[in-house]
Amino acid sequence: MATKGRMRNLLLLSLSCYCFFISPVYSQTHTIFWGQQMGDREELISENKVFVLKFFSTGTTGSRYLGIFYNTGRPDEKAVWVANRNSPILDASGSLTIDVDGRLTISCSGGINAVLSNSLPANASATLQDSGNFVLSELNSNAGFVAKL
Repeated sequence: MATKGRMRNLLLLSLSCYCFFISPVYSQTHTIFWGQQMGDREELISENKVFVLKFFSTGTTGSRYLGIFYNTGRPDEKAVWVANRNSPILDASGSLTIDVDGRLTISCSGGINAVLSNSLPANASATLQDSGNFVLSELNSNAGFVAKL
């Protein structure tokens, strides 16, 4: 009996470790803050799940882009906005971040791929809204948004 219990516990522990360490983790937030990074397999989803901001590829080239889509879950959905249309990322190393210089950038293994905004305050954030706008804001500011992308 004790052996069966230990085997069951070992199986549950192994399965838990597999789920925790092997399965991908996806962001379920609509905002990226100064110093944070959104990786190639992560996404921002607007508050009421209307839009999603994510990296994607088209065709067979493997080139990667950052775009905003309606959050339908359909694989053939077309992007309504593409950030790096003229400078694709050649692999899955892309990330979106508000860097140490306060710029909203798309980076890849080769360095900065595209700069989406100039210097932002240290308390800046970028939020995907239910309207589909990707808005740069200064936190705790009465001034409202800094810019809409």
